[in-house]
Amino acid sequence: MVGAVFAYLDDFHGVGAAGLADRLADGQHDQIANLDRPGGAMFTRPAADITVLRSQAEPFRVEQDGRVANQVRVRIGNRSRAEQVYTITVLGAEGGEVIAPESPLTVKANALRTTSLFILLPRSAFVNGEHDVTIRITAGPGYTSDTPFNLLGPVAAAGSTP
Repeated sequence: MVGAVFAYLDDFHGVGAAGLADRLADGQHDQIANLDRPGGAMFTRPAADITVLRSQAEPFRVEQDGRVANQVRVRIGNRSRAEQVYTITVLGAEGGEVIAPESPLTVKANALRTTSLFILLPRSAFVNGEHDVTIRITAGPGYTSDTPFNLLGPVAAAGSTP
């Protein structure tokens, strides 16, 4: 079986009226031709590319009130042909505060945008200097992406309370 990835159905060239791709050099039919038939497979790229990055300036900061702040950069590449509105939420930050100045974030078709969010948690939320969260990106009813992310914080000295 020969496989390929096409960005859009419009990009699928060389398919004859019978729905079969031209014969390959090895004499076999392409097995990806049945894109619009029941039971046929459809190979497409993801609707968005999501990248979650730690702040370059500092891994975390302890605020005056004792909370630990992590700045997280979220890069969203809209791979669709239409403008999309993405909502950014953080799972696992209960008991803290999430500041997302650009949520929802509008990204034009085939464009890339980066935004920052700030996650503030009590110092007690960190075990051995770490706290796991999930960055959830949604766009309308049909798109959800969950990215696990490890927040950093202070490590308590032996015999002390974090």
